[in-house]
Amino acid sequence: MKNCKEIYLIGPSKSKLDYDVKQLDGKVTLSFSGDLMWFNNNNIHPTYWTFLDPNSTSYVFNRFQTGKYNKEWFAKLKEKSYIMFNDFQGTDSFYDQGFTTSKGKVWNREKFGKEMLPNLCEQFKDTIKVPTVVLQDSYGSFYKEDTKDKTPIVRHESGMNSDKLSCFILPLVLSYFDKLESIKCIGFGDFTTPRLYNGLSLGYDGYKLSYQRMKNKLIDLLKHKRVKVEFDNKDSFFKELEF
Repeated sequence: MKNCKEIYLIGPSKSKLDYDVKQLDGKVTLSFSGDLMWFNNNNIHPTYWTFLDPNSTSYVFNRFQTGKYNKEWFAKLKEKSYIMFNDFQGTDSFYDQGFTTSKGKVWNREKFGKEMLPNLCEQFKDTIKVPTVVLQDSYGSFYKEDTKDKTPIVRHESGMNSDKLSCFILPLVLSYFDKLESIKCIGFGDFTTPRLYNGLSLGYDGYKLSYQRMKNKLIDLLKHKRVKVEFDNKDSFFKELEF
């Protein structure tokens, strides 16, 4: 699957409710963050599940403990789905690289890194930790021989949010799946409506600014990698990435 030529990215937006999940039969899929309810409700499983914010993993535990996941469906994550995350997750390096959680550095290392994350990994078929490099407003690692195999996360100056699609998810799939030719995006860029399962619109304005800053560099990167991107939602804010 690492050598797949096509991947479907599943995001948190409401537009995916209109998507015919039968089209995903036999496809390689990657789901971002705590939003697994859509898969549960459609009785399908992502090939890969990833996250950046450690707090977002609490959705998985909470929904399992409160019975919101079908137990049979949840048990099959162990057979069907891989968990993928950056190699600094659950360590002090997460903070040293400039990332934070609302619960602090000690919680991230002791509670999340030593208890929650290992428990979470046990629910999946296997764990993939990707070597990571953190970049400032750049995708430069893709163009250098000594870093082209690392997964970049793009950050901005302090106080400016990073758009997750352009700064985390696309760099992840473009670096890990090195034979990729096509990326299909479902549930991304619906910034006129709240997120599907938590009903929040928090951070949208910042994500738009972040994307606008990185857009031209991202288009150049997609051309460099010879990868086409397509959005199922024709009103997606990211439609300009289709070329």
